[in-house]
Amino acid sequence: MGSSERLGMLLIVATLLFTAQAAYTTQLLKGRIEQIFGQSDPRMPSVNELDARTEKIDQRLIDKKLAPNRVPPGLKTFPALLRGEWTGDLKVTQIECTEAYWKALPVEAQLEEQFFQIGKLGHSKFRFFADRNAISMSPPVVQFAVNSQEAVLFSKKGVKILFMEADEASGRPWRSNSGECHFTAQLVKNEVTQLAPAIVEQDTLVHALLVNEKTQLQTKYYSEHVFRFEKRGSFEMRVQVAEVCYGPDGKLWKRMLLEGDLK
Repeated sequence: MGSSERLGMLLIVATLLFTAQAAYTTQLLKGRIEQIFGQSDPRMPSVNELDARTEKIDQRLIDKKLAPNRVPPGLKTFPALLRGEWTGDLKVTQIECTEAYWKALPVEAQLEEQFFQIGKLGHSKFRFFADRNAISMSPPVVQFAVNSQEAVLFSKKGVKILFMEADEASGRPWRSNSGECHFTAQLVKNEVTQLAPAIVEQDTLVHALLVNEKTQLQTKYYSEHVFRFEKRGSFEMRVQVAEVCYGPDGKLWKRMLLEGDLK
């Protein structure tokens, strides 16, 4: 075999390896966020499957990197590489309120579409700390500045705070965005998945009850939050947060995606 033939063979092998690696990476990085925003009508996790038991994965598949590693929810732990406090802005990159959401909660839908417009920035803080033999996450917070016009809409001044489900799931009552309702939420799913060595995704789902304080009308729904953390070097982390609401029948009401780089 001549030198030109050997060079051609090496190029072919390199191309095949690159293609295989790209396909593997694409397959490996598919998580819950891709399921939610890659479909026109995403499916809510089956409630019958939400019994706090973790799907068992053959350790051999994990060793061969053929399947993601799911951390048992009872451990409530994250990889040590996330340890520390991470802050920065998250930007609204996608938002959709369906017709079903507008029919069920028109005031909430209108306010959220007006406030959480594409490009809206919220300051976020995520803190991971050592808790005995595990790495835990403090209740995450995203704060959105409220201008004078928005303060009238939300009956608030200063900063609007968006609490994610890690705090809402405590069962204590919270106020809705409109201020007309209060709601309580009970956690029914908490799953941590390591999609890649430096990429971790937490998926939580709660069953919520919203009560209108004027009419006493009660609305049951499900709220899902997905947190995707991608460690990029020692001092930077890419964060994606998906906030999704489903009706009592499991059909999509609302989905919103926040993205940003934290340090």
